[in-house]
Amino acid sequence: MPSYPRKRVPTQCGNACEEKPDRCEPVGFFAILTNRSHAILGFMRLGFQSLSVIKGCSMAVSKINQDIPQYVMDAAMVLHQQKNTDLICISSGFIEETVAECNSLWRYADGQIEFKNLEARNHCTALGIFRKIIPLSSADALFEAAEELWRKEIGHSDFASGRLLGFASQHINVLGEAAQAIKNKQGHASDVFNVLQLVGAALPHLVSISADDIVALIDAQHEFTKRDMARGLIFNAIEHRLRSESQIAWEVFRVARGNITESTQTLYSTALQALMHTDQKSLALENARDDADHIDQLIAGPALWTLARAIQFHELNSTDLEQCIAVLIGKTRAACTDIQQAAIRAVAHAALKDERLMSELVRLAADGGDYTLAVIADFLFLNQQNLPVSFPHFKTLLKSLVRLSPSQQNVIKNFDWFLSGIYKTPENRQLVLDFLSGWLVRQGGSGLQDENMIELFDQTIMQIVNDEPEFEKLITNWMVASERKLAVACGGLIRYLHVHGMKSPEFSSHVLSTFNPQDFKFLARRMLGYVIYEETLLSLTFSLLKTTNALERSFGLVHSLLTEELGRDYPYATMEALKLRKEAASSPEKELLAQVHAILLQRSTANDHLDRLQELRPPMRLHRAIAQSRARGMEHAQDVANEKSIFRKLVTTVPLKAGRGWFSVSDNQVGPTQHLQSISHSITLPKRALTDPVGYAIAGLHYRIAKRDDE
Repeated sequence: MPSYPRKRVPTQCGNACEEKPDRCEPVGFFAILTNRSHAILGFMRLGFQSLSVIKGCSMAVSKINQDIPQYVMDAAMVLHQQKNTDLICISSGFIEETVAECNSLWRYADGQIEFKNLEARNHCTALGIFRKIIPLSSADALFEAAEELWRKEIGHSDFASGRLLGFASQHINVLGEAAQAIKNKQGHASDVFNVLQLVGAALPHLVSISADDIVALIDAQHEFTKRDMARGLIFNAIEHRLRSESQIAWEVFRVARGNITESTQTLYSTALQALMHTDQKSLALENARDDADHIDQLIAGPALWTLARAIQFHELNSTDLEQCIAVLIGKTRAACTDIQQAAIRAVAHAALKDERLMSELVRLAADGGDYTLAVIADFLFLNQQNLPVSFPHFKTLLKSLVRLSPSQQNVIKNFDWFLSGIYKTPENRQLVLDFLSGWLVRQGGSGLQDENMIELFDQTIMQIVNDEPEFEKLITNWMVASERKLAVACGGLIRYLHVHGMKSPEFSSHVLSTFNPQDFKFLARRMLGYVIYEETLLSLTFSLLKTTNALERSFGLVHSLLTEELGRDYPYATMEALKLRKEAASSPEKELLAQVHAILLQRSTANDHLDRLQELRPPMRLHRAIAQSRARGMEHAQDVANEKSIFRKLVTTVPLKAGRGWFSVSDNQVGPTQHLQSISHSITLPKRALTDPVGYAIAGLHYRIAKRDDE
């Protein structure tokens, strides 16, 4: 065992002293490491209870520490506090002699301690923390210290928190204590995931594991994580550990299968998948094939999943491959619905590895129900990097998803991400547009309020909006489509975009150039029936002037729209828009705008000179009641909108009872004061909706049900 020189460092009293590494109390960064009256590295609180299982461990740890001086562990802990992967620490004290021999984990030279790699740094960090908590720690304190370590190494490739629990596993049952810690969380799923993160980081470093402890841990966490996609992380960690311990893997398999439950069925598959990486792969496959015929879905389901994973990730001989594929395809026709669904998901998981499985997936897509379509949508989402659009079955699978129910919102959100991704490639854009049109025709509603359908594909919609030429073509084609559901969807899309700040869309001049007079008239009627915002109506109307030969083809229609429709419902906004556009317009458009402006101005002046009838004013009491009712309605609408806010889901809302501002506190620092301000959103109601609501509603209905060949 090599010896290391003692170091001379300034102590808290200011004098230099020569001490053994474990007795020095340096100032600066290292001082916090030896101050037992405070939290060690800020991790531990007072009041720890000692564990009887740690009795006698000081001797073992002192033996471990003989190779690593205290100042090296101190340096590692200081670097860890910086939340990065730096390997060089400048010593705050000084070493009397330069270390002659370089350790396999670190070296010291010229006032710097340099670690060989991140694993070496984390080893020293974990050992330093472990040494501090031995005399006074409890299991809860151990996990608390490990969690604080983990918070500063998120995203790293190696974890000091896991190594700390690995050292502790010499003296306590880490998996058993983790299961107990989860049971004590009292329903807080985020805390449970914190424990599972620590266990996952610790599994490669635990001295020993047992099947009973693994099963107990999985049982404890199941209720908290069963609906979370991140639950698979702990099973991946368990599988990687079991790959090197086939005997424990078989024990886990037997325990899980012998008492199969919803919580242990994934563990059953995890054990078999781990055995696939050992010399017992054939035996594991045989067990999975046999269990695929089991009448209990809790056994047959994970067995089918294991076969799919074997096909996807392992090189199987021809006999094993044929048998696995035959089992999977056969079970898609099983009498039991649960087993059938498990087989469908397994087929989709391995479909890219074998053409027979892909053909089966295409067959299922042709007449499958909601579950099958959800599996296919997930298949496209999960394989978007490996599935080129030129793939022979891609268009078939995509077309089948027009039957995907809007009620499958989580599936659609993932599929929306897939569509938005492939839309970025120009040759895929028409595929996406055709799918959206087909899905809306099949699943869309015929009512006016259809924003919900648009919101399901909000990511794809925003990609289309950013592609201005295609977006203009989309709203033009949808507005005049023979399927009225597309016009409804177009109105919902325009309302959705208006709320998100896009208030001036335009029709496509390229599509308008192909229109005949009947098409223009049909477009105008649909626009008046499904669009309600003044800015949007004016923008769409003015865009009709951009068509080819507009003087003969669209000037008359625009004149009629501005004077008889928009000019009556929104007179002042229309006149202001005409005035602004006239400044940049050229002849003959300028003359048209001036003529319309003159008509509206004359009409407005005549109306302004009319006497106001006091009899038509509502009583103040009624006026106040109507205002209060509208305020309550707006408040309710705002609450409903806030429920969809991602920000509201991430933070806690604290109602303010008084005050005019707020501030934040972070890292013991008070942020700047922010003053509260009122936020409001308003729209202009059409004038006729107030003066003649019945007539306005009837006119709107006629516009919406109009047909292309109507006079």
